[in-house]
Amino acid sequence: MERAVTHLRRQVGRELHLGLGEAHDGNGQSCLSRDRPPARLDLNGSDLYYTSSVTSAEANRLRQYLLHEHVFDGAIGTFQLNKAGSKYQFRMVVQKGAEDDQEFIFGNNAMAMRLSGAVFGGRPVEIHLCDENRDTLRVVDPRSGSSRSTN
Repeated sequence: MERAVTHLRRQVGRELHLGLGEAHDGNGQSCLSRDRPPARLDLNGSDLYYTSSVTSAEANRLRQYLLHEHVFDGAIGTFQLNKAGSKYQFRMVVQKGAEDDQEFIFGNNAMAMRLSGAVFGGRPVEIHLCDENRDTLRVVDPRSGSSRSTN
């Protein structure tokens, strides 16, 4: 598992940011809430934003877990937590080509399962791999056993 986390850190890259502007994923869905600007939490030099569909308690549980597990130590980027229905979406901007890297996808699949159990009480979690324009390139969904490209 440590190897997958190391690979995850490398593929997230440095200085890739989700930003605060309005953006849409590959399905035409807004990446950021229109209700209010997303709230921000510091994540060891990275930014963790969360939308109005997520409570501050949920976002703080995710932050504490990521910090405690050292998931993104050394990777500077921007991440976002969203909730669509009963499913949590953990979004991250990744380096070009990472969305097709099978080891990276496997690591994100494992991370989604860990987040589901350790942070969100067993509720489903998807990982959205986004490009520098904040569009979803691939959705990793361990509950469906799939990882689907949005292109």
